[in-house]
Amino acid sequence: MSSNGGSFQTIHKGKFGPISVWVNPNCLANVLSLALVSDEYRVTMDTEVEDAIFVHISERHRMKFIRVAHDLYACDVSELTYSKLENAFSFLNTVSDNKRMYSIRDVRKADEAIALNRRINHAASEKFERILKDNLILNCPLTVGDARRSQKIYGPPLPPIKGRTRYQQPARITDPTIIPIPLSIILPFESI
Repeated sequence: MSSNGGSFQTIHKGKFGPISVWVNPNCLANVLSLALVSDEYRVTMDTEVEDAIFVHISERHRMKFIRVAHDLYACDVSELTYSKLENAFSFLNTVSDNKRMYSIRDVRKADEAIALNRRINHAASEKFERILKDNLILNCPLTVGDARRSQKIYGPPLPPIKGRTRYQQPARITDPTIIPIPLSIILPFESI
């Protein structure tokens, strides 16, 4: 991509709702095509009211792109609440990004909470929190906050999500009734 600020190349693609867009993780902002956005979303602009472009991502929510320097319009997504966007967009959070939001001690305690949950056979989130809250593990230095923090950093434990059921062989069909195929179906395919 080339502009008045220079040029760069990227090999990464991301999603803006259903739209595939080119993304550069080293840039402060990424460029959207108004044509592609307007193909998928309702876009409104009335410069008499406000010099801004509104992208209506749902019936009740919209993203506001305000005019900034160099005749560009920008949307600061850090000012938007996540609950407004979660139905329309999927923002990628990496574990390393999540760890940066906490102190070293908090991350260490979250790691200990995950290790403990593994040792007690991957208890479901609510059950693990209840175990910690009711102090069912004697002399455990972990708190419910550590367990919740571990889920915010790493996500929920996988074994409870996948389920604990084992394969059971289905019951055999005991009725061996054979239904004859009608001649109207057999005759056209007889020579095949």
